[in-house]
Amino acid sequence: MITRRETLNNARERFQSLLQHRSTPESQWQSLFADCPFIFSESLPVRIHEDDIRPLARLGCAEPDFIFFPKRPDPLGSYGVIELKRADTRLIRIPRKDVLSLSSDANDAIAQAKKYAIEVKVIPIIRPDELMVLGNDMHIFIIAGMSEEIATKVTNEILRTQYEGLLPANCHIVPFDTLFRAFESRIPPAVHLLNTWLPQAHATFQTFLTEIEQAYNGYKGFWLNDEILDTWMGLEKEFSWMLGPDVHYREAIPPRSTYEIRGSEPGTDGRRPLATEAPNPSMFAAQVCMFINNVLLKTREFGIKSSLPADVKELWQRSGAYASD
Repeated sequence: MITRRETLNNARERFQSLLQHRSTPESQWQSLFADCPFIFSESLPVRIHEDDIRPLARLGCAEPDFIFFPKRPDPLGSYGVIELKRADTRLIRIPRKDVLSLSSDANDAIAQAKKYAIEVKVIPIIRPDELMVLGNDMHIFIIAGMSEEIATKVTNEILRTQYEGLLPANCHIVPFDTLFRAFESRIPPAVHLLNTWLPQAHATFQTFLTEIEQAYNGYKGFWLNDEILDTWMGLEKEFSWMLGPDVHYREAIPPRSTYEIRGSEPGTDGRRPLATEAPNPSMFAAQVCMFINNVLLKTREFGIKSSLPADVKELWQRSGAYASD
């Protein structure tokens, strides 16, 4: 039986193989992502499950390559479209010094994706028994080009400001190599931090639980900064590793959109983003609540006592996102 880790590693090898040739046709990328939709759910900065992603792009039909929408009730779920281009697609043009615009290919891709996004909202393209929450945020992701082009062309603050203003709200151009790195970072290392059948597992989990309790007591839910974001995302990744490679744990706290490179410092080769997107405080508080509830389920399994409250909605209330009865 193939384990989850083996499935992720096989997808990574396929992705890396296609990435070696920038002229790989869109059809091969379509096949990869249709077979491995978890590449998107693990890497894109939206709360989606791999089962929420539907491949389209049927022959002779004018439709997006993929759509995604929550098939089950989820107040934080999102919906949208994913449009694929090629790794050799040109993204940016510099017609004159300190003047930047999107290439014709990039502009066409955005216009096409926006049209598809509107159609997703008004045309019943899904079965009646599937849930689609149209009140949630619509997102557009265009997978195209390579991050090296952005790094070499967006070289100063003037160009960076122009580039940030070229994309419509909730529209992201994601280079293929940054999508690959984001997916690769989500594959847990081949180590077991905890085997739940060993006696010492309880002691290891107790130490981890203490870290959770300290983070919870220090997080008020009113604001966000890099330290808070990194703390909670790091704790959830550690929790995922503890569950072991054969357990598919759907994380409650999605990664920040670190792939959206808005320029690079000289010498970084486009591998270090200068800016990232983060969720608003109320949404992040809700995500932390869901993560803590997942941890509490494990404490009950181990029979370990915790100082965490049985219902952590107080944290969400602090942020103003939860309306109490």
